[in-house]
Amino acid sequence: MSQRNFIQIFLMSLFVFDLGGEIGIRNIALLIIFVDMFFLIFFSEYFSINYRELKVFIFLFVFLVIYPFILLFISINSGNDLALALSQTSPLFFCFIYYFYRLCGPYSNGLDNLAIAVFLLAVFYCICHLLYIFFPSAFFLIAGFIHERNAGYGGLRNDVILLPNIYLKSSLFLSFAFSYYLLSNNKLKPFLILLGGVITTSKALFISQFSIMFLYLRSIKFLVLFFVIFSLYFHSELLLGYYNYLMQVVTSDSVSLSKRTIDFNNMLSMFESEPERFIFGWGPGSLFYSDYFSALRSNLELDHLNVIRKFGFIWFVVFCICFYCLLKNLIKNKSYHIALGFFSVFILSGTNPVLLSPLFFIIAIEIYMFTRVCKSTRSD
Repeated sequence: MSQRNFIQIFLMSLFVFDLGGEIGIRNIALLIIFVDMFFLIFFSEYFSINYRELKVFIFLFVFLVIYPFILLFISINSGNDLALALSQTSPLFFCFIYYFYRLCGPYSNGLDNLAIAVFLLAVFYCICHLLYIFFPSAFFLIAGFIHERNAGYGGLRNDVILLPNIYLKSSLFLSFAFSYYLLSNNKLKPFLILLGGVITTSKALFISQFSIMFLYLRSIKFLVLFFVIFSLYFHSELLLGYYNYLMQVVTSDSVSLSKRTIDFNNMLSMFESEPERFIFGWGPGSLFYSDYFSALRSNLELDHLNVIRKFGFIWFVVFCICFYCLLKNLIKNKSYHIALGFFSVFILSGTNPVLLSPLFFIIAIEIYMFTRVCKSTRSD
């Protein structure tokens, strides 16, 4: 492994394990990016921007920096909370910084490195579950730390029986790594990622991973192997608990489904009441009233609508066009496993407020770099 790849895996792992910055290690990644970018610009020969890249640079600067900054300024003047507004705008600024950072250095397959970082998350989940079985005190120590830092969920989920649950905010991105590795020769990685996804007890992730598996596999060998080992790994009572919880995805007996349905109706009412703000956005830091919580909220688990609320319908349409172009280039390059993983992440990210997160933007920028190199290779 080269030094450049090692740095990338380390950086991406920090974002994977601390997506929201609650643990504190994400700041280390930002520091490394700025220091590395400084040396790449002033002490290497890699940094250069041609005319075509300059157009992309200007577009992203306007789209990710100028327009969000204007909305941020308006939002603060409207009396919205400054810290909240900055936290909701900073991922867009980060996306531009990361894009510039990747331009400064030599090309490396960032998608490979990202998949490794996400795979390490799945390994972490599996280790946590083994700790719950053999060393419960260690499991509750880790779960308590995650819960106290508000970095995700940790502890026991009460559903028929108590289910051990570890869920970091980046968990939905397991879907990308699962699709990325599924057709590889190494079957251990997708198996552990699938197992890690089940351990999170995320129903959306469960549906996504099994949908990808059915789309890819021509036989049911992998599925049979998974359930055999899964049954041996968990004792029967615990297996029944996971089954009962995950089967709620095909019923309406779900708290999260009820919450999302009510929030969806609240959003539609909000959009209808102020159509001009629907076009340009209420701004980062703005709040909406949730009938489910009977209180003002800053986020909802329907992040596509949340993005429209904060940045406006026009901005969201441009965002979707960018996503479509990246997806089209992957399909054109016959990188179907990456395309399906990226699409699944785009859909899943809308079920939790992580659509405009550093990790999603890292995937998008790495896909752009990957397709750019593929296009350059075909031209040669």
